Amino acid sequence: MSAYIIEAKGEIKEAFHYDRPVSADSEKGILEYARATYGADATLRRMTEEEAANFALHGPDFFVKKN
Repeated sequence: MSAYIIEAKGEIKEAFHYDRPVSADSEKGILEYARATYGADATLRRMTEEEAANFALHGPDFFVKKN
């Protein structure tokens, strides 16, 4: 599983995963999406093992704050 988090302005905006490895070109595309959606400061990073475990148990809503 390839699990990712998009962060912007110090907050987690999205958490998601793919069931197969993600290519460097795909990661670049995801980062472009993140910056277009959340601003130029948006970053893409892989989840830590602990975050991936929480994601598997609780799903993406575990990470994203509701306004």
